[in-house]
Amino acid sequence: MDILARFLNRIHAIDPRSAAFRFPDGAERDFSAADISPPKVEFWINFQALRDSLKQVFEALDKIWAEAGPTGLRVKD
Repeated sequence: MDILARFLNRIHAIDPRSAAFRFPDGAERDFSAADISPPKVEFWINFQALRDSLKQVFEALDKIWAEAGPTGLRVKD
């Protein structure tokens, strides 16, 4: 769980509102809307590695969901 949380926090630091990779000005809009200062460094993203990492995240979340059982995790109404 700690490794998963750290990875998700890193993704959030790069793309806080999940728009940085969707729109040409996504990163600028992303950080201003989230009221977060953009990083002062340039990121180079290996999209193949990102894809593989996100696949592992989804598999881990699916496993957590399955192990929690039907009453363990509830979606807010």
